[in-house]
Amino acid sequence: MPRPPFSPPPPAPRLQAAPSWPRLRAPRLKGPAIPPFHAANAGSSAWPALLFLLPALLVLGQLASLAWPPRAPAGAQAPRPARKRPPPEEMPAPGTLGERVYRKASLFGRVTLSVPGTVLAAGAGAGAPAAREWAGELVRWMSAATDLYLLARVGSDEEEAAVVDALRAAGCVGEGPGRVPRHRVLTCETEVGKVSVVRQLEPEVHVDASRETVEGLSRFLPRLVLVRGGADGGGGRGDGGGEGRGDGGGEGRGSGVGAAVASNVVTVESLRDYFD
Repeated sequence: MPRPPFSPPPPAPRLQAAPSWPRLRAPRLKGPAIPPFHAANAGSSAWPALLFLLPALLVLGQLASLAWPPRAPAGAQAPRPARKRPPPEEMPAPGTLGERVYRKASLFGRVTLSVPGTVLAAGAGAGAPAAREWAGELVRWMSAATDLYLLARVGSDEEEAAVVDALRAAGCVGEGPGRVPRHRVLTCETEVGKVSVVRQLEPEVHVDASRETVEGLSRFLPRLVLVRGGADGGGGRGDGGGEGRGDGGGEGRGSGVGAAVASNVVTVESLRDYFD
């Protein structure tokens, strides 16, 4: 039986692509074209004006910070200024040591007094200190007129107790009118420590018998009194050979040896001379 003629298979059906949807484009806004920044400012006269205004704004900011300083934090405490005490009920008799001390000490808000060599005849460490006969009256009227702190350089607790006992016996420390409270008697072990304590208290006048302490404080305090007769316990006037006048208006009479310490230092032979 004859074979049928060969015929190729029918072609496979073609896959038709899905219909494409038209793309939606945002309409363009018609208007003036915006040039770039550098093109807009090329050749502009605004830059010289800005260069002139920037330093002026900085200067105005500095002036505003000086006129309205920033407030302190809520937890910070501002230092309390030294206040002058009200006049006592009983004023000292005219012409007495108490009257002279009160009149001169009332000019200052706060005074620090190093007691060895000034109101105590012997410094700490040189035996039991003894108060001078006029120490109680002088310290009481100083305390009544100003904010008074007493200082002493000691080397042990026993020396500190001896200094406090001598001040109590003289009527300088204790309870009562004109007496210095015990917590205002401050002690230290070195000259550097005493200078640091005085600088923290910021007195208007500091009285000391140590030349080293006075020289260390002369750059920081407005007035200082150096008692030269404290080393040998001298309590009287000098021979008048030299005078030192400070900002406080007082005169120091002494022998003239080593009198020039600084322009704000008054040199005296005895603390009592400073109030004469």
